[in-house]
Amino acid sequence: MNSILDEAVEREFIIKNPAVELAVPRSGKRITGVHLKLVQIPIVLFNLSDRDRLIVRMFLVLGLRPGELFAPRWNDKGQNSLRIDSSITDGIEVETKTEGSNSSAWLPVSIDTELEWWRSASKDTVPEAFIFPSARGTAINTNNFLFRVLKKAVKESGVAGVTHQMLRHTCSTYMAQITIVKDVQAHLRHTNAKTTLEHYIKSVPESVRMAVESLDHLLKSKPGVVAGGKAN
Repeated sequence: MNSILDEAVEREFIIKNPAVELAVPRSGKRITGVHLKLVQIPIVLFNLSDRDRLIVRMFLVLGLRPGELFAPRWNDKGQNSLRIDSSITDGIEVETKTEGSNSSAWLPVSIDTELEWWRSASKDTVPEAFIFPSARGTAINTNNFLFRVLKKAVKESGVAGVTHQMLRHTCSTYMAQITIVKDVQAHLRHTNAKTTLEHYIKSVPESVRMAVESLDHLLKSKPGVVAGGKAN
């Protein structure tokens, strides 16, 4: 419930999460907190398929909301950039909620390369096709990916409580360590920081590009994952 309310705040449906200060009963499961530790990221990535590992890496590095990551089509991908102008909500593609969310995400070199590998391995690469389609060619259901893919992959790893929101928090937490807050806001397209973002997010500034490249290097699994290859 806390994660759902966090997402509602993120989408500006509500102003504040009323459950943020509620105490959670202790249990025997290990809870990771609001973001993944660096040592946990390779564990999360290890049991994923090539496609799903790429998706999770994009969550971690690009900081996209789940509906934003599953909405782009091949004609949204440019050279080292991904246009974000729509989102998947309850299986329906809708325009992004605010002008601030309508933007382009910078793709670091390694992710851009892996996306091109994924394009070469995909069955449908027409411009209008989803980059990450479901088996039926429709947009991936965000909850299905969370419970059938992500949580299933980490179930036996000892990393508990992984959510889409946690991946976004991981992105913001580590990016804040390597660049200024303004760049983090631009990268995450936070619409509530109007004084700094109103004109800043229409393009991808050089400082943001450099920060995203550094973030990708920091969050890569060790040993590294190469395009189309399993983690060693």
